[in-house]
Amino acid sequence: IRDGYKKLRVVTYNTTTMVGSCTCKLFETHGIPCRHLIHVLRTAQVKELPEHYVLKRFRKECKIEPVFDEDGILLEANESSS
Repeated sequence: IRDGYKKLRVVTYNTTTMVGSCTCKLFETHGIPCRHLIHVLRTAQVKELPEHYVLKRFRKECKIEPVFDEDGILLEANESSS
């Protein structure tokens, strides 16, 4: 895929596992799927973003797990039930 800056981006995509990677490495470095990968997913007629690309930090339940310090002492726990 060539973007507007005339750079060539190579996207590898496995159709069975629905996992891909791009040479721009945006997903690997920041956890955000790049436009090159999204273009390949649209071309493959994938209607929803695969679960692999929605990282835990972007989900509503990202803070549900209790937080421990390095000694294993509970620092923070979620009091509300969802």
